[in-house]
Amino acid sequence: MTQRKSDRGTAKSGWQQRVAEAEAAVPDELRSQPGIETNLADEQFYNREYPPNGGVADLEDEYTLFLRYEKELKRFAATGARFAKDFERSAEEPPTGERDSDRDVTEAIRAYALDECGFLMAGFAEMQRRYVFQHFRNWVKFPNVVILAAEIDHAAVQQYPSMNALQSELELLEGMLPMIQKLGEYVRSLGYHAQGLDATSGQLYYQPFAVQAGMGQMGANGQVLSPLAGSRMMLGALTTDAPVHFDQPVDIGVPKLCDKCQVCVQRCPGRALTKEKVAWRGVRKFKTLTNRCYPVFLQYEGCSVCMKVCPVQKYGYDAVMDHFKRTGEVLGKGSKELETYTLPSKGQYGPGKLPVFEEGEVILRTLPTFSYRGDH
Repeated sequence: MTQRKSDRGTAKSGWQQRVAEAEAAVPDELRSQPGIETNLADEQFYNREYPPNGGVADLEDEYTLFLRYEKELKRFAATGARFAKDFERSAEEPPTGERDSDRDVTEAIRAYALDECGFLMAGFAEMQRRYVFQHFRNWVKFPNVVILAAEIDHAAVQQYPSMNALQSELELLEGMLPMIQKLGEYVRSLGYHAQGLDATSGQLYYQPFAVQAGMGQMGANGQVLSPLAGSRMMLGALTTDAPVHFDQPVDIGVPKLCDKCQVCVQRCPGRALTKEKVAWRGVRKFKTLTNRCYPVFLQYEGCSVCMKVCPVQKYGYDAVMDHFKRTGEVLGKGSKELETYTLPSKGQYGPGKLPVFEEGEVILRTLPTFSYRGDH
């Protein structure tokens, strides 16, 4: 019997070791199940009968945002459109190297993504078609997902809502596109196919794959929270037919921490986050109400207050967990330092104060239904 050569080794990558240490140190009060609380039968039912159409909605959202901020965003829109075409064609590109069927390439791909492409994290998960938007079901080709994360600048996030913060985030998105393309070229050099996914508009829900790959857990703000960067992460992906080993979900205490915190829920200008978890398409979660979220996002320079006021984002996972272990309280909750934000043309809002919008003041979307990446 031929023994397979392995690149995996016994040591975890740096980010995996960091997550493992966080998981081991979670206080008992915050422990729950790893990953996301789901009901597979419900997920499969909704996927079959009411498939997600978020890809179409995302394109409409981006077009609306572009029209509002055409001068500022024109370059980003052009770059995204160019890479989207390149990524679609990349599925048909043949491998450029000779495949070694005895070699386990999992850690080689991960190391290249981290060390050569510059990603903060790179994990592996099985492709689940129920997380692919209906519009792109035939677009996404391969069975395995390399889920990729890049860190959003800390100082920029503290400026939200503002055009400076939005442009900083879009610059990161723009920068991720050639990084994903470079990783695809490397996978093809190993003898396998690879297809990048367009991080500027997206073809799927990235968050479930990141959670499945053990990068973090879903926060109340609809974003993946990680010990490395809190919710300040931009996600992208590459799909491949390379026979990789899948990572496993973790429990780092986020769901129960969010139950106790709820700062993002209380501070959302659009009142778009549910105060309690609800069952939605087979997932038990804090639901983002996109008919309340996206009009404010479009009107107020990317909003992102839900990210800005997250204690894990602002102070770091370790600081928040250490504070909770000592005091039983969430670091920064109720403070002006954490909870204050300014909406352009509206004013500043501190703890306990939310903006009031007059009729016609906020942009309304034209789509008859709302289905955005936070809708899963």
